Amino acid sequence: MFRDYVRSHREAAEGYSLLKQKLASKYQFDRQTYTKKKEPFIKYIIEKASREIYTT
Repeated sequence: MFRDYVRSHREAAEGYSLLKQKLASKYQFDRQTYTKKKEPFIKYIIEKASREIYTT
């Protein structure tokens, strides 16, 4: 669901890309934290995608 939403919504893709760039720079040697810090964005997008699916 996350991947499909990001692929079809340019603003979400750009936001995710920017987040990943910032986190990769900040947590270059801490993959676990890098992954953990992406979770809120991913959860937000999944919730948003779910709302769109169930309201259409």
